[in-house]
Parts: sequence; C-alpha cells; structure tokens
Amino acid sequence: MHGHKNTFSKKERLCRKKIISQLINGEAVTKIAEYPLLLVFKNTELPEKVPAQVMFGVSRKSFKKAVDRNYLKRLLREVYRTNKHLIYSKLIEKNMQAAILIVYTPNIICDYQKLQKSIVRLFEKFNQHIA
Repeated sequence: MHGHKNTFSKKERLCRKKIISQLINGEAVTKIAEYPLLLVFKNTELPEKVPAQVMFGVSRKSFKKAVDRNYLKRLLREVYRTNKHLIYSKLIEKNMQAAILIVYTPNIICDYQKLQKSIVRLFEKFNQHIA
C-alpha cells in the first residue's frame, strides 16, 4: 500500500466552498456512476498537499431523517477510508490532485458489503478515466 495510513484526516475533507460549488454545478467535472454511488470529480489544485479531497452527499429528498443520512455518510466515509489507496496510488503516479464528491443515489439503505463492492468498482473506473 504505498506508505499511506488508513485514516481520513481533516486535510482529506473537501471544505473549500468554491470547489464544492464547481462540483455541484457541474463546471468541468466528470461523473462516473456505479450503483448505488455516483462519483463526481474535478482535477484541480487543492489547498492541502494530499492527492484527493472528498466529500459525501446523501439526498434529503430520499432520506427525510437526519439519522439515516448521517448513518449512510458514516458508512461511505468508512468504505472510502479503507479503499482510498486504490485511487491515491494512481493520482500520485500521475502527479495530480482531485476534488471528489461521492453521492449516494438510491432511496433505500444498502449494506456495507454492497457499498464496498461498489466503491472498488467505482475507483477502478476512476483510475481508467485518469489513465
């Protein structure tokens, strides 16, 4: 695993409002879908020295209760944290930085295993896209 810890630090969280609005408004972004997730990313200069900054989204329309939205975001963060090395190695190899938004699309709660498989396939597609 190229010397990266399986952590998800503050530096890896996407907080810059300008970048977030570009991702949401679709300004020069690339979207990759792998049910139940949608990955929206943009190659951009990030304020921190990390290969990628990420944020997670769960629709309020699909999940009325904040408890459910928070649970899903927690699951997504955990799945991302354990599999981020798959995209980090490629981004470091290409000397790139990316801002990433991972959106949970269905209106039912999926289990950890399904999210795990989905994010691995999503990261494989991501790597092919930036190759």
